[in-house]
Amino acid sequence: MKKIYFLIILFCIINISYSQWVKVSNGLPKQKVVALTTKGNKIFAAVGNSGVIVNNNNSGIFLSTNNGLNWYAANNGMQDTNNVSSLITCGINIIAGTSKGFYKTTNDGLSWYQSNNGLPSNSPINAMSVNGATIAACVSATKVYISTNEGSSWFYASSSLPDPIYCRSIAINGNSIFFGTEYTYQIAGRGIYKSTNNGISWFTVNNGISNNVNILSLAANGTNLFAGTRENGIYLSTNDGNNWKQVNNGLPSESGFSVLAINGTSVFTGTGGYSSLYYGIYKSTNNGANWFAVNNGIQFNSLKINSLAVNNTNIFAGTADNLYTTSNGGTNWFIASDGIPGCTRILTYSSIGTNTFIGSYYGYGVYVSSDYGINWNQINNGLPINFINGYILASSNAYLFSGIDGSGQNGYGVYKSSDNGANWIAANNNFPVNTYRTIIACNGSNIIANAHNWGVYISTNLGISWNAAPIYTTFNIPASCFTFLRNKVFAGTNSTSSTGYGIFSSTNNGTNWVTSSDGIPTNAHIRCLSVNGNNIFAGTGLYTAHNGHGIYKSTNSGLNWFAVNNGINSNAEISFIICNGLNIFAADLDRGIYLSTDNGENWTLKNEGLPAFYLLGALGVSGNYLFVNVDGQELYRRSISEITSTNPISSNVSYEYYLSQNFPNPFNPSTKIKFEIPETPLSPPFGKGGIVSLKIFDILGREVAILINDKLTPGSHEVDWNASEFASGVYFYSLIADGVIIDTKKLVLLK
Repeated sequence: MKKIYFLIILFCIINISYSQWVKVSNGLPKQKVVALTTKGNKIFAAVGNSGVIVNNNNSGIFLSTNNGLNWYAANNGMQDTNNVSSLITCGINIIAGTSKGFYKTTNDGLSWYQSNNGLPSNSPINAMSVNGATIAACVSATKVYISTNEGSSWFYASSSLPDPIYCRSIAINGNSIFFGTEYTYQIAGRGIYKSTNNGISWFTVNNGISNNVNILSLAANGTNLFAGTRENGIYLSTNDGNNWKQVNNGLPSESGFSVLAINGTSVFTGTGGYSSLYYGIYKSTNNGANWFAVNNGIQFNSLKINSLAVNNTNIFAGTADNLYTTSNGGTNWFIASDGIPGCTRILTYSSIGTNTFIGSYYGYGVYVSSDYGINWNQINNGLPINFINGYILASSNAYLFSGIDGSGQNGYGVYKSSDNGANWIAANNNFPVNTYRTIIACNGSNIIANAHNWGVYISTNLGISWNAAPIYTTFNIPASCFTFLRNKVFAGTNSTSSTGYGIFSSTNNGTNWVTSSDGIPTNAHIRCLSVNGNNIFAGTGLYTAHNGHGIYKSTNSGLNWFAVNNGINSNAEISFIICNGLNIFAADLDRGIYLSTDNGENWTLKNEGLPAFYLLGALGVSGNYLFVNVDGQELYRRSISEITSTNPISSNVSYEYYLSQNFPNPFNPSTKIKFEIPETPLSPPFGKGGIVSLKIFDILGREVAILINDKLTPGSHEVDWNASEFASGVYFYSLIADGVIIDTKKLVLLK
């Protein structure tokens, strides 16, 4: 667009120094790595759903060219990046099996296209194997398809097989194709099948294999063929599948063996399948005669192995929550997932001194950081791990407490640590241990906890013993949050009962409760409570059918409440409120982080630097940093002083939007970007006081950073972009006003 520059006016260039949200997930679990393949010095990893909230931008296929030190997304052209099940290398091609058939790339992931000629539309791919130009695949779980031209076309190769049949694994060894079945959903056709004529005919090769065995994995090494099963360990055939024998010396008997990989004379297998017990990776150097565990460096929660791949002397293992590599045959493993999105759903934060703690979801436990999130370490000694949904944290004095969401399993409840989480002990005296959703809060020596299916309990001696403190004696009301105002405790509920909704308070440690909901809409879901001086704030909202979205405030100890939503969306789902001095932060599940500096009278979004997200998670404060969990995956932090700093704005303004070229350019790792915001623009967009965004995009047009997304006063502004966490390359930045792209310029990061 044509740019009309300012009249002869002296401008004051204001350095806004907008801070950005910075990802701080080093040491936290990553996404589930479901498939791996290699091509020369390139490693491809398929990253999929880990049971957490998944943003499709954070799943799919990732590429590394430096043995896993760094990864970047390589998904251009793929329709459903969250459902890649398998990967193979075939000549110069990489082929991906997905829920919608095959995708193929001839340029190492720069672009993908569907390659389904001869395949039924939208056919999910379960497994693949390759030998030269021949590819065999399990399709729609019940059919075998074969390609003899590197995936350009496919033909049906199941006409001689029983129907139905469930194909779980497949391998090619010379002229023979083998596939293993799983009998869970079938009556006939169990075991291993073999074809020597590209699938025209098949016959069973099960001599020595027990009946009703599920074949989870297959791998060939010269004349040796290995089969991993769910029930009976591993079988070996030395004569092209004609005879089999068990080779389980050293293997655990309780786990299935879902993956196999061969590196020279070494055979590796990973435990997985549908077993609830996982033991990691095992290795054999004598064709399976003996096996030994090789898990040094692999975390406890990563012992379910989804994929294995070999690249020269390097071996890669994709687990339920991370990617590991070894260069010494499995003696030591190291995390190799920088650039792969995380999968940590964080429930709560707490802090003691300079230590920051997070309670995670899905059994990952508790993590601690002594450098405000730069690095994290698991601290689960003494905590229950199996069958855990989450860990809720609170601290009091020098003690750290964890409420366990145990899905009704016995032996859980509240745990306590007096050494910054290094060791945990149960603190369940008179507390129901077969509970779940144990929410906890502290005030001096008083600890309050919600045992979801049992009601509220209070301890006045730092968790040594507990007393029941039911809100109602006639029926149980589960509390969703707590807070304290001096000697008064408040409980928010999510009940839809006409007598059980809203906020309750007690002045005698839960012996008696009274309703404190005057001004709160009927049936409002109280998601969070927070105190700032004499003010109490309540965050509400869950379903659109419920009343009371937004934030409510009480200035008289909960006697009355009134809405304080100026600047907040009318459908806001306020899940967390954090009070930090004069600053109040609120997390809206769908829209981001709000800030109020006037006790809730006005709110402003503060999302600069956050990626595009589907759902925000937990919000917390430690030191001078605000932390937020994005999409149940990555953890971000931002300096509170930077968020809340007041920036002077020039009173001399332009008549047009104007975006300057960044300086320096090229840069490493920081550069400055200047732009102008007019008071009354001479050309569209004509809006005054609208939202202005400054966004960074990679060379494929994907949004990688948001530097500004806020209402700005007219004038001259300058923002710094610190790209220390980004790879070298060409990027673009766009100035956007009221949804209209004003201008876009190129910048180059050279490291």
